[in-house]
Amino acid sequence: MATLELRNVTKKFKSDIVLDDINLEIAKGELGVLVGPSGCGKSTLLRMIAGLEPITSGDIKLNNKVINKKEPKDRDIAMVFQNYALYPHMTVFENMAYGLRIQKYKKAEILKRVDKAAEILELSSYLYKTPGELSGGQRQRVAMGRAIVRQPAVFLFDEPLSNLDSHLKVQMRREIKRLHRELGVTILYVTHDQTEAMTLAEKLIVFNKGRIEQISSPIGIYENPASIFVGSFIGYPSMNFLKGKIKNNKFVISDNELLDVNAETSNSVEDVVIGFRPENIYLNNDDYINENSLKLKVDEIELLGSDVLIYTNVEGVLENNKIILRMHKLLDLKYQDIISVNIPKKHIHIFDTNTGKSI
Repeated sequence: MATLELRNVTKKFKSDIVLDDINLEIAKGELGVLVGPSGCGKSTLLRMIAGLEPITSGDIKLNNKVINKKEPKDRDIAMVFQNYALYPHMTVFENMAYGLRIQKYKKAEILKRVDKAAEILELSSYLYKTPGELSGGQRQRVAMGRAIVRQPAVFLFDEPLSNLDSHLKVQMRREIKRLHRELGVTILYVTHDQTEAMTLAEKLIVFNKGRIEQISSPIGIYENPASIFVGSFIGYPSMNFLKGKIKNNKFVISDNELLDVNAETSNSVEDVVIGFRPENIYLNNDDYINENSLKLKVDEIELLGSDVLIYTNVEGVLENNKIILRMHKLLDLKYQDIISVNIPKKHIHIFDTNTGKSI
Protein backbone atom coordinates (compact mmCIF):
# COMPACT_ATOMS: atom_id res chain seq x y z
CA MET A 1 0.00 0.00 0.00
CA ALA A 2 1.08 3.55 -0.66
CA THR A 3 -0.10 7.14 -0.53
CA LEU A 4 -0.55 8.71 -3.96
CA GLU A 5 -0.29 12.49 -4.07
CA LEU A 6 -0.57 15.07 -6.86
CA ARG A 7 0.58 18.62 -6.21
CA ASN A 8 -0.13 21.44 -8.69
CA VAL A 9 -0.04 19.03 -11.61
CA THR A 10 -0.62 20.71 -14.98
CA LYS A 11 -0.64 19.29 -18.50
CA LYS A 12 -0.46 21.34 -21.69
CA PHE A 13 -0.62 20.27 -25.32
CA LYS A 14 1.01 23.22 -27.11
CA SER A 15 -1.01 26.19 -25.80
CA ASP A 16 -4.02 24.17 -24.65
CA ILE A 17 -4.32 23.45 -20.93
CA VAL A 18 -5.64 19.88 -20.60
CA LEU A 19 -5.20 19.56 -16.83
CA ASP A 20 -5.12 22.67 -14.68
CA ASP A 21 -3.37 22.72 -11.28
CA ILE A 22 -4.56 19.33 -9.99
CA ASN A 23 -4.17 18.71 -6.26
CA LEU A 24 -5.25 15.31 -4.99
CA GLU A 25 -4.34 12.72 -2.37
CA ILE A 26 -5.38 9.07 -2.23
CA ALA A 27 -4.56 7.62 1.19
CA LYS A 28 -3.05 4.21 1.83
CA GLY A 29 -5.58 1.50 1.10
CA GLU A 30 -8.16 3.99 -0.20
CA LEU A 31 -10.33 3.49 -3.28
CA GLY A 32 -10.58 6.82 -5.09
CA VAL A 33 -12.74 7.28 -8.18
CA LEU A 34 -12.31 10.00 -10.80
CA VAL A 35 -15.58 10.63 -12.60
CA GLY A 36 -16.45 13.07 -15.35
CA PRO A 37 -17.65 13.32 -18.94
CA SER A 38 -15.63 11.97 -21.85
CA GLY A 39 -12.78 14.27 -22.86
CA CYS A 40 -12.39 16.02 -19.50
CA GLY A 41 -8.83 14.73 -18.90
CA LYS A 42 -9.40 11.75 -16.58
CA SER A 43 -7.46 9.17 -18.61
CA THR A 44 -4.68 11.66 -19.36
CA LEU A 45 -4.21 12.17 -15.64
CA LEU A 46 -4.05 8.42 -15.06
CA ARG A 47 -1.46 8.00 -17.84
CA MET A 48 0.65 10.75 -16.28
CA ILE A 49 0.60 8.98 -12.92
CA ALA A 50 1.62 5.72 -14.62
CA GLY A 51 4.47 7.47 -16.46
CA LEU A 52 2.99 6.93 -19.92
CA GLU A 53 2.49 10.67 -20.47
CA PRO A 54 4.88 13.45 -19.36
CA ILE A 55 3.59 16.20 -17.08
CA THR A 56 4.12 19.89 -17.85
CA SER A 57 4.53 21.04 -14.25
CA GLY A 58 3.88 19.93 -10.67
CA ASP A 59 4.77 16.80 -8.73
CA ILE A 60 3.47 13.25 -8.54
CA LYS A 61 4.44 11.56 -5.29
CA LEU A 62 4.31 7.96 -4.11
CA ASN A 63 4.80 7.61 -0.35
CA ASN A 64 6.04 11.24 -0.30
CA LYS A 65 8.71 10.57 -2.95
CA VAL A 66 8.54 12.44 -6.26
CA ILE A 67 8.31 9.99 -9.19
CA ASN A 68 7.99 12.48 -12.07
CA LYS A 69 11.12 11.30 -13.87
CA LYS A 70 10.89 7.59 -13.14
CA GLU A 71 10.22 5.16 -15.97
CA PRO A 72 6.82 3.39 -15.86
CA LYS A 73 8.44 0.07 -14.90
CA ASP A 74 10.14 1.71 -11.92
CA ARG A 75 7.08 3.44 -10.44
CA ASP A 76 5.62 0.45 -8.57
CA ILE A 77 2.26 1.17 -10.21
CA ALA A 78 0.08 -1.27 -12.16
CA MET A 79 -2.53 -0.12 -14.67
CA VAL A 80 -5.62 -1.94 -15.94
CA PHE A 81 -6.83 -0.57 -19.28
CA GLN A 82 -10.23 -0.29 -20.92
CA ASN A 83 -9.19 -2.81 -23.58
CA TYR A 84 -7.91 -6.01 -22.03
CA ALA A 85 -4.61 -5.99 -24.01
CA LEU A 86 -4.16 -9.75 -23.62
CA TYR A 87 -1.89 -11.81 -25.86
CA PRO A 88 -4.36 -14.00 -27.83
CA HIS A 89 -1.85 -16.82 -28.44
CA MET A 90 -0.92 -17.14 -24.75
CA THR A 91 -2.82 -18.97 -22.05
CA VAL A 92 -4.30 -17.16 -19.07
CA PHE A 93 -1.32 -18.31 -16.99
CA GLU A 94 1.16 -17.01 -19.55
CA ASN A 95 -0.62 -13.67 -19.84
CA MET A 96 -0.60 -13.19 -16.08
CA ALA A 97 3.00 -14.36 -15.73
CA TYR A 98 4.44 -12.41 -18.66
CA GLY A 99 5.44 -9.27 -16.74
CA LEU A 100 7.10 -11.28 -14.00
CA ARG A 101 9.11 -13.26 -16.56
CA ILE A 102 10.31 -10.05 -18.20
CA GLN A 103 11.49 -8.94 -14.77
CA LYS A 104 13.26 -12.31 -14.41
CA TYR A 105 11.41 -13.63 -11.37
CA LYS A 106 12.13 -17.26 -10.48
CA LYS A 107 9.70 -19.88 -11.75
CA ALA A 108 8.59 -20.87 -8.25
CA GLU A 109 7.74 -17.26 -7.35
CA ILE A 110 5.87 -16.75 -10.63
CA LEU A 111 3.82 -19.90 -10.05
CA LYS A 112 3.05 -18.84 -6.47
CA ARG A 113 1.91 -15.34 -7.45
CA VAL A 114 -0.18 -16.42 -10.44
CA ASP A 115 -1.87 -19.20 -8.49
CA LYS A 116 -2.74 -16.80 -5.67
CA ALA A 117 -4.12 -14.16 -8.05
CA ALA A 118 -6.10 -16.78 -9.97
CA GLU A 119 -7.63 -18.01 -6.72
CA ILE A 120 -8.62 -14.47 -5.68
CA LEU A 121 -10.20 -13.81 -9.09
CA GLU A 122 -11.77 -17.29 -9.41
CA LEU A 123 -9.69 -18.06 -12.52
CA SER A 124 -7.94 -21.21 -11.33
CA SER A 125 -9.89 -23.49 -13.66
CA TYR A 126 -9.14 -21.23 -16.67
CA LEU A 127 -5.36 -20.91 -16.35
CA TYR A 128 -4.63 -23.02 -19.43
CA LYS A 129 -7.29 -21.58 -21.69
CA THR A 130 -6.61 -18.80 -24.19
CA PRO A 131 -8.40 -15.41 -24.06
CA GLY A 132 -10.55 -16.41 -27.03
CA GLU A 133 -12.14 -19.13 -24.90
CA LEU A 134 -13.19 -16.70 -22.16
CA SER A 135 -16.13 -14.33 -21.66
CA GLY A 136 -15.63 -10.55 -21.51
CA GLY A 137 -15.82 -10.56 -17.73
CA GLN A 138 -13.27 -13.36 -17.47
CA ARG A 139 -10.87 -11.55 -19.81
CA GLN A 140 -11.16 -8.43 -17.69
CA ARG A 141 -10.34 -10.49 -14.60
CA VAL A 142 -7.23 -11.81 -16.37
CA ALA A 143 -6.17 -8.22 -17.03
CA MET A 144 -6.70 -7.49 -13.34
CA GLY A 145 -4.75 -10.63 -12.42
CA ARG A 146 -1.81 -9.49 -14.52
CA ALA A 147 -1.72 -6.33 -12.37
CA ILE A 148 -2.21 -8.18 -9.09
CA VAL A 149 0.75 -10.54 -9.57
CA ARG A 150 3.08 -7.56 -9.69
CA GLN A 151 2.03 -6.65 -6.13
CA PRO A 152 2.32 -2.91 -6.85
CA ALA A 153 1.96 -0.06 -4.40
CA VAL A 154 -0.91 1.48 -6.40
CA PHE A 155 -3.48 0.15 -8.89
CA LEU A 156 -4.81 2.40 -11.66
CA PHE A 157 -8.03 1.42 -13.46
CA ASP A 158 -8.83 3.24 -16.71
CA GLU A 159 -12.54 2.67 -17.49
CA PRO A 160 -12.08 -1.13 -17.21
CA LEU A 161 -15.78 -1.99 -17.49
CA SER A 162 -16.71 0.10 -20.54
CA ASN A 163 -16.71 -2.87 -22.92
CA LEU A 164 -18.98 -5.04 -20.76
CA ASP A 165 -22.75 -5.39 -20.85
CA SER A 166 -24.83 -4.06 -17.95
CA HIS A 167 -25.08 -7.45 -16.16
CA LEU A 168 -21.32 -8.02 -16.30
CA LYS A 169 -20.66 -4.46 -15.15
CA VAL A 170 -22.61 -5.08 -11.96
CA GLN A 171 -20.74 -8.36 -11.40
CA MET A 172 -17.33 -6.78 -12.04
CA ARG A 173 -18.05 -3.85 -9.72
CA ARG A 174 -18.59 -6.38 -6.95
CA GLU A 175 -15.36 -8.14 -7.96
CA ILE A 176 -13.37 -4.91 -7.75
CA LYS A 177 -14.83 -4.02 -4.35
CA ARG A 178 -14.07 -7.52 -3.09
CA LEU A 179 -10.54 -7.30 -4.49
CA HIS A 180 -9.99 -3.99 -2.73
CA ARG A 181 -11.37 -5.33 0.53
CA GLU A 182 -9.26 -8.52 0.47
CA LEU A 183 -5.98 -6.99 -0.71
CA GLY A 184 -6.30 -3.65 1.06
CA VAL A 185 -4.62 -1.93 -1.89
CA THR A 186 -4.56 1.73 -2.93
CA ILE A 187 -6.68 2.22 -6.05
CA LEU A 188 -7.38 5.16 -8.33
CA TYR A 189 -10.24 4.31 -10.69
CA VAL A 190 -11.40 6.35 -13.70
CA THR A 191 -14.90 6.21 -15.18
CA HIS A 192 -17.48 8.39 -16.94
CA ASP A 193 -20.26 6.24 -15.46
CA GLN A 194 -21.74 7.88 -12.35
CA THR A 195 -23.27 4.59 -11.17
CA GLU A 196 -19.82 2.97 -11.12
CA ALA A 197 -18.42 6.01 -9.36
CA MET A 198 -21.10 6.14 -6.67
CA THR A 199 -21.03 2.40 -5.93
CA LEU A 200 -17.25 1.95 -5.91
CA ALA A 201 -15.78 5.11 -4.40
CA GLU A 202 -14.63 5.75 -0.87
CA LYS A 203 -13.35 9.10 -2.12
CA LEU A 204 -15.14 10.58 -5.14
CA ILE A 205 -13.40 13.16 -7.36
CA VAL A 206 -15.65 14.93 -9.88
CA PHE A 207 -13.76 16.18 -12.95
CA ASN A 208 -14.81 18.73 -15.55
CA LYS A 209 -12.76 20.38 -18.32
CA GLY A 210 -9.42 19.47 -16.79
CA ARG A 211 -10.29 20.70 -13.31
CA ILE A 212 -11.47 19.11 -10.08
CA GLU A 213 -14.99 20.33 -9.31
CA GLN A 214 -15.42 18.58 -5.96
CA ILE A 215 -13.84 15.93 -3.72
CA SER A 216 -15.90 14.20 -1.04
CA SER A 217 -17.62 10.94 -0.17
CA PRO A 218 -20.25 9.80 -2.71
CA ILE A 219 -23.12 10.74 -0.39
CA GLY A 220 -21.47 14.07 0.42
CA ILE A 221 -21.28 14.98 -3.25
CA TYR A 222 -24.82 13.78 -3.94
CA GLU A 223 -26.39 15.70 -1.09
CA ASN A 224 -24.20 18.83 -1.23
CA PRO A 225 -23.01 19.47 -4.80
CA ALA A 226 -20.43 22.23 -5.02
CA SER A 227 -21.59 23.45 -8.43
CA ILE A 228 -24.34 23.25 -11.02
CA PHE A 229 -22.15 20.85 -13.01
CA VAL A 230 -21.82 18.42 -10.08
CA GLY A 231 -25.56 18.56 -9.38
CA SER A 232 -26.37 17.87 -13.02
CA PHE A 233 -23.74 15.17 -13.60
CA ILE A 234 -24.21 13.14 -10.41
CA GLY A 235 -27.65 11.60 -10.03
CA TYR A 236 -30.28 10.26 -12.43
CA PRO A 237 -32.43 12.06 -13.33
CA SER A 238 -30.15 15.01 -12.73
CA MET A 239 -30.96 17.78 -10.28
CA ASN A 240 -33.74 20.18 -11.30
CA PHE A 241 -32.58 23.76 -11.92
CA LEU A 242 -34.57 26.99 -12.07
CA LYS A 243 -33.08 30.37 -12.97
CA GLY A 244 -34.43 33.47 -11.24
CA LYS A 245 -33.81 35.91 -8.40
CA ILE A 246 -33.90 35.89 -4.62
CA LYS A 247 -35.76 38.66 -2.83
CA ASN A 248 -36.50 38.62 0.92
CA ASN A 249 -35.75 34.88 1.10
CA LYS A 250 -38.16 34.18 -1.75
CA PHE A 251 -37.17 32.62 -5.06
CA VAL A 252 -38.76 34.67 -7.84
CA ILE A 253 -39.25 34.06 -11.57
CA SER A 254 -40.76 36.94 -13.60
CA ASP A 255 -42.27 38.52 -10.45
CA ASN A 256 -43.80 35.17 -9.43
CA GLU A 257 -42.79 34.32 -5.86
CA LEU A 258 -42.46 30.56 -6.08
CA LEU A 259 -40.51 29.15 -3.14
CA ASP A 260 -39.07 30.03 0.25
CA VAL A 261 -35.31 29.55 0.39
CA ASN A 262 -32.62 29.80 3.03
CA ALA A 263 -30.63 32.74 1.62
CA GLU A 264 -27.93 34.54 3.59
CA THR A 265 -28.76 37.93 2.09
CA SER A 266 -32.46 38.20 2.84
CA ASN A 267 -33.05 41.78 1.67
CA SER A 268 -31.06 41.84 -1.58
CA VAL A 269 -32.02 40.79 -5.08
CA GLU A 270 -29.62 38.32 -6.70
CA ASP A 271 -29.51 36.44 -9.98
CA VAL A 272 -29.29 32.79 -8.95
CA VAL A 273 -29.98 29.24 -10.00
CA ILE A 274 -31.71 27.00 -7.47
CA GLY A 275 -31.50 23.22 -7.61
CA PHE A 276 -33.33 20.32 -5.99
CA ARG A 277 -33.37 16.56 -6.56
CA PRO A 278 -36.36 14.87 -8.27
CA GLU A 279 -36.88 12.63 -5.23
CA ASN A 280 -37.02 15.63 -2.86
CA ILE A 281 -40.34 16.84 -4.27
CA TYR A 282 -43.39 15.68 -2.32
CA LEU A 283 -47.04 15.52 -3.25
CA ASN A 284 -49.17 17.63 -0.93
CA ASN A 285 -51.40 14.62 -0.24
CA ASP A 286 -48.38 12.76 1.11
CA ASP A 287 -47.69 12.66 4.83
CA TYR A 288 -45.26 15.55 4.67
CA ILE A 289 -45.25 19.11 6.03
CA ASN A 290 -46.62 21.42 3.36
CA GLU A 291 -44.03 24.16 3.76
CA ASN A 292 -43.22 25.17 0.16
CA SER A 293 -46.19 24.59 -2.13
CA LEU A 294 -45.95 24.73 -5.92
CA LYS A 295 -48.41 24.00 -8.74
CA LEU A 296 -47.05 21.86 -11.60
CA LYS A 297 -48.57 20.87 -14.94
CA VAL A 298 -47.87 17.29 -16.11
CA ASP A 299 -46.09 16.98 -19.47
CA GLU A 300 -45.10 13.30 -19.55
CA ILE A 301 -44.99 10.21 -17.34
CA GLU A 302 -42.38 7.44 -17.53
CA LEU A 303 -42.73 4.16 -15.63
CA LEU A 304 -39.35 2.67 -14.66
CA GLY A 305 -40.52 -0.40 -12.78
CA SER A 306 -40.17 0.53 -9.12
CA ASP A 307 -39.98 4.27 -9.88
CA VAL A 308 -42.10 6.75 -11.84
CA LEU A 309 -40.71 9.90 -13.48
CA ILE A 310 -43.14 12.79 -13.92
CA TYR A 311 -42.05 15.58 -16.27
CA THR A 312 -43.75 18.89 -15.48
CA ASN A 313 -43.81 22.67 -15.97
CA VAL A 314 -44.47 25.29 -13.32
CA GLU A 315 -48.08 26.34 -13.75
CA GLY A 316 -48.35 29.94 -14.94
CA VAL A 317 -44.60 30.49 -15.39
CA LEU A 318 -43.43 30.20 -18.99
CA GLU A 319 -39.63 29.99 -18.93
CA ASN A 320 -36.87 27.99 -17.23
CA ASN A 321 -39.42 25.86 -15.45
CA LYS A 322 -38.94 22.22 -16.41
CA ILE A 323 -39.16 20.03 -13.30
CA ILE A 324 -38.85 16.24 -13.00
CA LEU A 325 -40.36 14.37 -10.03
CA ARG A 326 -39.29 10.90 -9.00
CA MET A 327 -42.00 8.91 -7.22
CA HIS A 328 -42.12 5.37 -5.90
CA LYS A 329 -45.70 4.67 -6.91
CA LEU A 330 -47.79 4.92 -10.05
CA LEU A 331 -50.23 7.81 -9.80
CA ASP A 332 -53.57 8.31 -11.53
CA LEU A 333 -52.29 11.17 -13.69
CA LYS A 334 -52.52 12.15 -17.34
CA TYR A 335 -51.12 14.80 -19.68
CA GLN A 336 -51.70 18.42 -18.51
CA ASP A 337 -53.08 17.43 -15.10
CA ILE A 338 -52.25 19.96 -12.36
CA ILE A 339 -50.57 18.59 -9.26
CA SER A 340 -49.74 20.35 -6.01
CA VAL A 341 -46.30 19.60 -4.55
CA ASN A 342 -44.00 20.92 -1.86
CA ILE A 343 -40.23 21.29 -1.88
CA PRO A 344 -38.72 21.61 1.61
CA LYS A 345 -36.25 24.47 2.02
CA LYS A 346 -33.59 22.10 3.36
CA HIS A 347 -33.46 20.36 -0.02
CA ILE A 348 -33.06 23.53 -2.09
CA HIS A 349 -29.51 24.41 -3.19
CA ILE A 350 -28.57 27.91 -4.37
CA PHE A 351 -25.90 28.50 -7.05
CA ASP A 352 -24.28 31.61 -8.46
CA THR A 353 -25.55 32.21 -12.01
CA ASN A 354 -22.16 33.42 -13.32
CA THR A 355 -19.74 30.97 -11.69
CA GLY A 356 -22.07 28.00 -11.29
CA LYS A 357 -20.69 27.51 -7.77
CA SER A 358 -22.78 26.79 -4.70
CA ILE A 359 -23.62 29.83 -2.59
